[in-house]
Amino acid sequence: MEAQPDPGGWGVGGEATRLLLEFLRVLVHLILYTRRVYPEETFERRRFLEVIVYRCAQKHRLKRHPRHRSKPHFLPFRRSRHPGLCEYIDDAVQGLGELLCAGLAEAFVIVIHEAGETHRCELPRSRELQFYAPSVFERFVVELHSHSEEGGTNASLCDPQGLASLRAHLRGFLLKVQVSPSLLSPPRERDVSFKIEVHARSDQQDMPLSDHLRDRWVQCDHRSEVASFHGPSRVVPLKSLCLPALGIQLLAQEAMSK
Repeated sequence: MEAQPDPGGWGVGGEATRLLLEFLRVLVHLILYTRRVYPEETFERRRFLEVIVYRCAQKHRLKRHPRHRSKPHFLPFRRSRHPGLCEYIDDAVQGLGELLCAGLAEAFVIVIHEAGETHRCELPRSRELQFYAPSVFERFVVELHSHSEEGGTNASLCDPQGLASLRAHLRGFLLKVQVSPSLLSPPRERDVSFKIEVHARSDQQDMPLSDHLRDRWVQCDHRSEVASFHGPSRVVPLKSLCLPALGIQLLAQEAMSK
């Protein structure tokens, strides 16, 4: 049986956490679509939070939460038609939920990089082994912060009005991603791939993962072992929200030369 994270473990509240994780799942698909990582025909159009989005197609479909049947929180979106891709994204988002509940995660990152895997290579003269990481073209960073960690309250996200406010804000994030191509340089459309990273909180980086989390995640230096910018880059703030219980900021970082 697949382990389920305690949805309220990081102090935001179960219903709000489930909504946030579903939003992040849709966000990954939408970024892959808008940045043309995969061909347009790979995706199908759906709705989430009353917005048209694009998501990889798969057999199962998203369901409305029973409490909100009268007000479906779907935007049309496109979902990729590649089952393996959908499974990878779903596993990554669920893993993020587990790391949030363990108090380890502070950022969820979608990295678009040149095709190819990180590998070790031997330097010609010293014969020293070093990592070669693919060059990054773009990074979309979702910074997450629970104000309850500072003694705040999550009560505002546990009532219908608070959840409605969160849905409205998350809808704004999706709309911003849809128009983000006008804020960024044209995407590189060939020889690209992507990865998902979860960045640990700075005060928890040396904390060892549990056996369960080690089965799902690999601890590494994201600069030398995953992927990095090979040259200057610029940061484009896309959107942020600050609620009494939760703060989110979405940033895009792109290489100056792609």
